[in-house]
Amino acid sequence: MKGLDYTLRYRNDVGPGSVLFNLAVTQYTEVSSKLFDEDPLEDYVGMIDNPEFTGTADISYAWADWRVRYGVEWVDGMSSYEYYGENPATSQYDLATDDYYLHNASVQYSRDGWTATAGVRNLFDENPPTISAGVYNRVGNAPLYSGYDYLGRTAFINLTKSF
Repeated sequence: MKGLDYTLRYRNDVGPGSVLFNLAVTQYTEVSSKLFDEDPLEDYVGMIDNPEFTGTADISYAWADWRVRYGVEWVDGMSSYEYYGENPATSQYDLATDDYYLHNASVQYSRDGWTATAGVRNLFDENPPTISAGVYNRVGNAPLYSGYDYLGRTAFINLTKSF
């Protein structure tokens, strides 16, 4: 596996607090493997389970004891039609996924060593993309890929204490 990581971070004081923006993108330039020494090295970048790009972006605003955050996770669309010699227009298989976006939001309050955070993951209850059976491992009809959310919208509350 080979790739590049890009990171952008910006912070600025605004009003009574400060805004922080983070962007992180990973570009995979090679995802390859072979079973035996004499086998050709096959590159799987862009195919199902191996997106060429993934990324996260979030913006937060902090003032006094409060912080609000909004974030987006992104998985690039993937296609395995070419690898299997299939024409997307005539294939009996669905071997492609669109770009996938997962939105998250939270509010945090910190004081006297205590921190309480409440939020929602998969804010818009986005389902993962689907593919056909019989070619790749799946969860339901979605590719088995760690960048997808299989639970749907979930709420959380975290309470921590620093000593």
